[in-house]
Amino acid sequence: DAKAVDQYIDTRLEEGVVRHTIQKELVALRGTLKVAKRRGDFKPDVGAVMPDGFSAGYKPRVRFLSGDEAQRLLAELTPDRAARVAFILATGARWSESDRARRRDIDWRLNIVHLRGTKTEAAARAVPIVGASFDLLKHAERYAEGSDGLLFRPWGNCRRDLNEACSRAAAAALSAHLEAATQTFEHMSETEQQALRAAFAFPSVSPNDLRRTYATWLRQHGTE
Repeated sequence: DAKAVDQYIDTRLEEGVVRHTIQKELVALRGTLKVAKRRGDFKPDVGAVMPDGFSAGYKPRVRFLSGDEAQRLLAELTPDRAARVAFILATGARWSESDRARRRDIDWRLNIVHLRGTKTEAAARAVPIVGASFDLLKHAERYAEGSDGLLFRPWGNCRRDLNEACSRAAAAALSAHLEAATQTFEHMSETEQQALRAAFAFPSVSPNDLRRTYATWLRQHGTE
């Protein structure tokens, strides 16, 4: 009933779960109750049970990489993983599409890449090779370590590995700056240290951020 749903929401919020996740769970619950009602297993009105006006408070991410950030990220990854990131930056492939990528999908004669998408009707598509995509795809071809016809090796916890690579990139940039500076980090005030860390911060990157980077670069290159 409505009381049970409200208690569930309160419990999830107390657990520290973000509202966007709770919203997804409520969508799943609503769908489940609709099926149960159609089958006669749930009698109350679904609309009366579900919360009215629960806001996810979701803000779309706008993160994308600059060319310099892309180079720094690739430098912190193992060769095959850097090759996969380069492939996604060059094509806008979904992660699952990069899992299915094969060398023959890169068509240098027509300057297009065939993506083996299955998520939507338009997911299986060909994308143009323009701008920075040329060098990125050459990098992907050279360093990819896939077998059995696949371009890349399996990659499990990609979000964790990408975030750790971003942290290493930030640390490397800060270290290089300090080597060239006359003042050591230990002799700076806490405020100066925080400002320096912020200046060389490398925000985390998700697989979707890599896709957004491709789209942004494509627009910057004048290609729809």
